[in-house]
Amino acid sequence: MAKSKARKKREHTIRTEGRDVTRLRAASWEFSTHERKTMTKDEKARKFHTKHKKRHLQDSYLEDSASLFDDFMNSCQEQNFSLVILFPLLKGLRL
Repeated sequence: MAKSKARKKREHTIRTEGRDVTRLRAASWEFSTHERKTMTKDEKARKFHTKHKKRHLQDSYLEDSASLFDDFMNSCQEQNFSLVILFPLLKGLRL
């Protein structure tokens, strides 16, 4: 395997200066020193929403947009507005 840049630098300091920098490293602990705590209900909910990339919100948005369109059409009919929807012709489309 190839040597990493850090390993090459360590070997260079051993050759030139005669000191081993790996001895300066701190002794590793057998356990983690940072505190752990149980997540709260809000934190769990926030993690769930970000984990699943808010798909449930997209689904509800699609359902709401359909009902909004229906509400808009009903209000147009109540006020006697005529709504004309034109679709551009697609090239190569044969019916």
